[in-house]
Amino acid sequence: MTPDLKLDGVTCAYGNVVALDSVSIDFFKGEIRALAGENGAGKSTILKTFSGLVAPISGNIQIGSTPYRRIDRAHAAGVRLIPQEPVLVPELSVAENIFLGRLPSARFWTVDWNRTFELARALLEKVGLGTVDPRRPACDLSLSQSQLLQIARGISDGGRIFLFDEPTSCLSPSETPRLFAVLEELRRQGKVVIYVSHRLPELFSICDSVSVLRDGAMIGTHEMRSLTESDLIRMMVGREVGAVRRAEPVTSGATPLLSVDLPGARFVVMAGEVVGLAGLIGSGRTELLETIFGVRTPGTGYVRVRGTEVTSGRPSDSVTAGIALVPEDRKKDGLALELNAAENFALPNLRILSRGGMLSFSRRKLLAANLVDRLGVKLKVESAPVRHLSGGNQQKIALGKWLARKPSVLLLDEPTRGIDIGSKAEIHRIILELAAAGVAVVIASSEMPELLALSDRILVMCEGRVRGELSGVAKSQEEILRLATPAGARGRQGAYAF
Repeated sequence: MTPDLKLDGVTCAYGNVVALDSVSIDFFKGEIRALAGENGAGKSTILKTFSGLVAPISGNIQIGSTPYRRIDRAHAAGVRLIPQEPVLVPELSVAENIFLGRLPSARFWTVDWNRTFELARALLEKVGLGTVDPRRPACDLSLSQSQLLQIARGISDGGRIFLFDEPTSCLSPSETPRLFAVLEELRRQGKVVIYVSHRLPELFSICDSVSVLRDGAMIGTHEMRSLTESDLIRMMVGREVGAVRRAEPVTSGATPLLSVDLPGARFVVMAGEVVGLAGLIGSGRTELLETIFGVRTPGTGYVRVRGTEVTSGRPSDSVTAGIALVPEDRKKDGLALELNAAENFALPNLRILSRGGMLSFSRRKLLAANLVDRLGVKLKVESAPVRHLSGGNQQKIALGKWLARKPSVLLLDEPTRGIDIGSKAEIHRIILELAAAGVAVVIASSEMPELLALSDRILVMCEGRVRGELSGVAKSQEEILRLATPAGARGRQGAYAF
């Protein structure tokens, strides 16, 4: 059978770092093909190569029987990339973002706005944004809504090759089935669909086959039905990766470290305790963590660390009190992408790295070396900006920059979003090590297995309020779902499948 898309001996590099090493893969229409591998294996580079963002050093790309000679004309060839991080024009409307560069025209070279909004509404309905006004500015959308809007734009104009890079990393469990329905439709239409995700159950649920990469080299292509999850993990990482779980819950005699009394949320976190925050997208998890950290100012209530109240609305006071926050969007809020790892590690630690008001570069270098070793950060080039690193390594740096401060309270918002299973296990290990050392940890996550494995107890949020607490045998996906679902939607709980 002739492939509809073909990589033949393709090599790509970023400076001196080889990202793909003579990789050959065949893709076929009417099939959903997964690309699997750890962060840095080369998956995103393949997608960027197909979409024209990266030009190969050597090798060939072929669409059907035609050599893909003009990599800068990927869009004209029918290639559509839906990247992991939403890329929108925030000042423009939802509809304008969907049809950017190709707005439906009326007479005398004017825009047919009625037609534009009509088409936009149909696409928004298809991806689960039927309640969003297409006239609304894109900057008003949440992260998950922005991702769904990006998917709507990708499927809006009849492409033939669709590249999905971690499309569910920003989506709630209730939104994922809409994406899968879109993928099924593309498969029925005979499109080439390439799917990248670190959520392995998704691959087994929606993909027909998988091509596995490791360190830029091709390991093999297999039918999904011929593999188990353990088989796939072994091929991805070259070793067994055991699950990390919370061993013993914190005893009642532990010291209270964090006390929260805010509108909709009252709870205490003990020294060495891991408390999970569960809830659907928009339930208020991120807003609660940001309020505790001082990014948001509450109208009433307080946050206390070791009994001392922290000044509201000033993150600097929270940092001084011993609170650290690793935000949901590491690229936007957690890292300075143009700086290297050592410079990012130094940012919240300038005072302890300075002598006489001057930064000590030897201290900074020592700090970076210790954190790189402790966290298992993979740096091929130490001076490279962190934007060139894989998602897993970026997340370790976003977490690691706080460790030198030895925080008493660690707030984690989606700490393993969009990272591979090996990096995820390492971050879970670090979290439990910090808890064992007496740190109070609060984790907000959309991944129920993660919360169940790591948390002593789970606070479930719904519509901006903590609706219930689960611990011991009461902790289950079913109970989390029951508490997380708004009262008006309980009759259709099947739509919220974690």
